[in-house]
Amino acid sequence: MIRAPLPTVFGVPLRTSWTWMLVVLSLTAISIYQLAPHSATNGDFAAWLAGVLLLVVGAVASIFAHEFGHVWLARRFGNTLDTIDPSLLGALPDTCYVPHSPANDVRVASAGPVVNLAISALGGCLWLILGSPDAMPGLAVLLLGVFNLGLMALNMLPGYPFDGGRLVRGFIWYLSDDLVRATHIAAIYGQIFIILAFLGGIILLSAGETSAVWGAWILTLCWTLNRARAEGVAQTVWREAGARLQIDDLFQAGVNRVPASATIDDSIESLLDNYRRGPTLVVDGSEIVGVVDLHSFRKIPRANWTHLTVGEVMSKLDTLPRLESAAPVTELLAELPSGSTKVVLVQKNGKVIAAADRDFVLDRVQSYIRAERLNRPRRR
Repeated sequence: MIRAPLPTVFGVPLRTSWTWMLVVLSLTAISIYQLAPHSATNGDFAAWLAGVLLLVVGAVASIFAHEFGHVWLARRFGNTLDTIDPSLLGALPDTCYVPHSPANDVRVASAGPVVNLAISALGGCLWLILGSPDAMPGLAVLLLGVFNLGLMALNMLPGYPFDGGRLVRGFIWYLSDDLVRATHIAAIYGQIFIILAFLGGIILLSAGETSAVWGAWILTLCWTLNRARAEGVAQTVWREAGARLQIDDLFQAGVNRVPASATIDDSIESLLDNYRRGPTLVVDGSEIVGVVDLHSFRKIPRANWTHLTVGEVMSKLDTLPRLESAAPVTELLAELPSGSTKVVLVQKNGKVIAAADRDFVLDRVQSYIRAERLNRPRRR
């Protein structure tokens, strides 16, 4: 899914997907059209529209206030969120905040719903002060308070990636001392709630007219949260497996090498045969002088492969980042974000011994996880 890079909020990068933004804008336009009082006078419609705008702005502000609660409490304990994704309506998967300990996870997850509860109480007080319970903008203030109460209730559902799911996961993690197992259990509960909400959205969508609008919003939320659930669980598994591995462990099958003087045509077969060993080291005699991979060759027209040498298209060592071979694989993954074709050099005692890209690292870690599962004793 294509992500939309946006400005930072509270010092944390804000991101969401272009697809989600397009869907939400379309649903917003449809919702205004379906819910607008078409038979009202111009004055009544203007008041209604002002109330809707107040409600929309207040709802967006409430979501960011929820996120601020997470950010503020995380920083109180020396941590921070990696990203803020408004499409999740306050849910906190591991792609947004990496868990540090059961207690820390519970504290940070609970901060968002507490903020929404406070805003809901404030909205109720303002509604009473305005004294116009059945007219805009007093009704918008009341609905904003109800929205915050609903946002708190949604995020307190005991299933990952909801905040309540992180509370459940923190409790299981504390008892079992196994983050991956706790995440899988909490994610199962999360999937149950998402499936139930999906069925409810289908029923509303089939009812037509106004109900269909709410059904469409629920289905959009289910799609977004289910994606976040899957990504969060995957990241937890990768990170925990990577923490148990050193970078050295990834290269037990060896490293592929080609001479700098070889043409692309002569070396392409070697790269294809050994692509699972990661990027290929380019050597001049016994000296490593650069790195090349299939991405490097794709940029070159096929007609030039017979006369261009590997040394002419390789990436030179001084242009690439380096990590020590004894470092945990998590450090390597941090250097290789999702979708990246970047290459990182692996060195030992100051000398380059290998190179890695994201596809290679994920393939090796996945093989490790698969082998670990096969070696795990079966329950009888």
